[in-house]
Amino acid sequence: MGNCDLCGTIISPGAKKYPASQFRELVKAGLRPPDSLWKMALLESGGMASKTEWEAGWIQMVQQDTSDWALCNSCVAEAESYKS
Repeated sequence: MGNCDLCGTIISPGAKKYPASQFRELVKAGLRPPDSLWKMALLESGGMASKTEWEAGWIQMVQQDTSDWALCNSCVAEAESYKS
């Protein structure tokens, strides 16, 4: 078991995985993590970053990441809506 790479929910070993290049395209098309992830990061950082700043950092991290992204069923449904 692991966690969804987009929202952090616990997922099964057979969860759908997106190659890094495909996930980057989904993010380029507008896929973003849920607000709950930003709010958790905000609490952990003591409120240092705005949502816009945090999201820009997240997008930069996605663009540099080369690993597969495993997603829960809910995030798969969201991700699929960004496919062209």
